[in-house]
Amino acid sequence: MLPIFHNRTFSYTNVYTRKASGIRQDHPEDLKGKRFGIGDYQQSVGLWTRGILKLEWGIEPEDMTWFMERSEHFSHTGASKEAGLSLPKDLDLRYAPTDFSSMYLNDELDASIGIGQMRGSGIDRQQSVNLLQNPDFPTLFSDPKSEAIRFFQKHGVFPPHHVTVVRESILDQNPWVAVSLMEAFETSKRLAIERIRTLPPTLYVFGSQYQRELDAVFGNDPFAYGISANAKALDMAQNFSLEQGLTSEKLDWAEIFPEELFYREERNDSPEPTKPLTH
Repeated sequence: MLPIFHNRTFSYTNVYTRKASGIRQDHPEDLKGKRFGIGDYQQSVGLWTRGILKLEWGIEPEDMTWFMERSEHFSHTGASKEAGLSLPKDLDLRYAPTDFSSMYLNDELDASIGIGQMRGSGIDRQQSVNLLQNPDFPTLFSDPKSEAIRFFQKHGVFPPHHVTVVRESILDQNPWVAVSLMEAFETSKRLAIERIRTLPPTLYVFGSQYQRELDAVFGNDPFAYGISANAKALDMAQNFSLEQGLTSEKLDWAEIFPEELFYREERNDSPEPTKPLTH
């Protein structure tokens, strides 16, 4: 694995609820005993959401009934269970009988990560109705941004998702590939950030102000790559995965990342490249 992450999000702040279920806004503890919808139980979005709900509010996965929107045929969790994944025996995990919008409207669901996605965003099942603007289905947090900032300032973690991997056989034959890919992705990210700072997207009317707000919270690079830069987040993710029964043990960094990347971080005070890598 390479410490290059293509997405980061505070997924737990994207939880929506059914107002009639009795879940009060800004009271995550009210999720206990409720029916919770998730795309796929084993997804990193679910890993982080469950982990943070437990870390911050003491909510165990077993405290809720889980409905996976992906059918068994398309589910990571379904495939992993066939391969021997052993989830906690008290976990109530089910496949959703239909899309989440329909379940909400039929009073069959109390909360979910995301709500009413538009057509084309699903894998094997599309939403029947877009509920995003429906006041009967508010976000769990009244101010998701403030809640995300609170978590980051407390823990120093911006949850990473969507990792980059390289076949070991390729690295065995061409050890330079790991460092070369790190250089390429870091250069690409640096150019993208420079472009946004120089010319914010016109779709964001207050783009410059937003960028200053972002810098005040996260510093100049919220999306840092590298092992040491992500050590807290990676350790937290491993702890969550172990607690939730998705993995059976924590791995040493040396078992996860190519040794060339450790040498590189030892050589460089900063993970950002100073010049393109050539061969």
